Amino acid sequence: MKTKIYITVILFTISFSDLLACNVCGCGVGNYHYGILPQFQKNFVGLRYRYRSYLSHLEDGHMAHHSSETFQSAELWGRFYPVERLQAFVFIPYNINERQEGSKMTYLRGIGDVVVSANYNIINTYDSAASNWKHNLLAGAGVKLPTGAFRKLEDGLTINQNFQLGTGSVDLLLNLIYTVRYKRMGINTEFTYNVNGTNRDEYHFGNTSRTGLSAFYILNAGSVTVMPNAGVSIETYEDNSQFGEPFSDTGGWAILYQAGIESYYRNFAFGLSYQDPGRQELFSGKVISKSRFAAHLTVMF
Repeated sequence: MKTKIYITVILFTISFSDLLACNVCGCGVGNYHYGILPQFQKNFVGLRYRYRSYLSHLEDGHMAHHSSETFQSAELWGRFYPVERLQAFVFIPYNINERQEGSKMTYLRGIGDVVVSANYNIINTYDSAASNWKHNLLAGAGVKLPTGAFRKLEDGLTINQNFQLGTGSVDLLLNLIYTVRYKRMGINTEFTYNVNGTNRDEYHFGNTSRTGLSAFYILNAGSVTVMPNAGVSIETYEDNSQFGEPFSDTGGWAILYQAGIESYYRNFAFGLSYQDPGRQELFSGKVISKSRFAAHLTVMF
């Protein structure tokens, strides 16, 4: 009987080690947001590129004291109006993840987790000519599907969950977007909350939230419209867990300052944005978020 107990304990330990080679490694998965959307009344389809990088401090047992991770995503996205006031969205990402620990490089490439969502236009006075004040309020929900690989191996061990192409779970996404504009000036606010599920390995990414505020100004030059914007966002991450037990070195928060520009020409929209981390406390200080970039090219119809 004692022999069987010892064998069970050993097998459980081995399977757990195979599952998580390291629990600290960037923040590549989770946390989704819309950003400043092109014209409210039109359908669109386009490409969106995002770049994020992190520096992770590693504990004993690794070949280096730190690792650096970059996460790039080329995303096909679209918005459609199946009925008046209802917006349907789809996001299909192709992810490129790179990690360097000392002289060792790890690469992952492939389809990430697909997101489908819908927003209901509760308030929209943008078509009104009676006032210089314009308001738009959107509330919606969506689902993130486990289409990205989440069990990629390296040296016989499952690569850190935070570095995988997907989470392996079905997640619920909630959002609220409000835009107010007076003549050429305006403010865009966005709140998103991700209620994350548990994957087949009983791993659960902590729920995340993002609150963002951006001020913008509209400039017209013939058929070209340019909209510079600047603002701040706050991201929060609850602790990750497995088998119901939280990991103490996960979770955290970050404040990011952002600046960008949106431009419109006929049925085309192009945007660039930059985010610089201000204050942050990620993974008990073991992960440091660096600057982020994003760009999109969109066709409206």
